[in-house]
Amino acid sequence: MFRDPITGRPFPWEFHRGSEVVEVKINGRLVLNELATKLAACAAGHGIAQSIELGTDAMPASGELVQVLADWAEERYPLYAYYPSRYLLPAKVPPSSISC
Repeated sequence: MFRDPITGRPFPWEFHRGSEVVEVKINGRLVLNELATKLAACAAGHGIAQSIELGTDAMPASGELVQVLADWAEERYPLYAYYPSRYLLPAKVPPSSISC
C-alpha cells in the first residue's frame, strides 16, 4: 500500500474502465511512501502494487514486473510543474508558456 502524504493513510485502490470506476478495499502489513521502494518490494515478491506508469517503464520491459488487469488501467493523472516565481524563471522556461 502507498501512503497519502496528506492524510497519512494508504491511498484507496481505484480501477477505471471507460466511465466505470471500481474502488477495491485492500489491507496489508506493508505501507510505503516512496515509489521506488514500493516497486522493489513488489518485484521481490512481497505482493502486488497499484502504481501510475510514470517511472515504471524499465521493470515491465525487463520482466521484473507484469501488468495485471490491463483492461482496468485507463485512469490518467495530470502532471504539473511548479516554480517559485514567474520573475525568476530558469532560462529553459519560455515566457510564452507562463499562465497566471
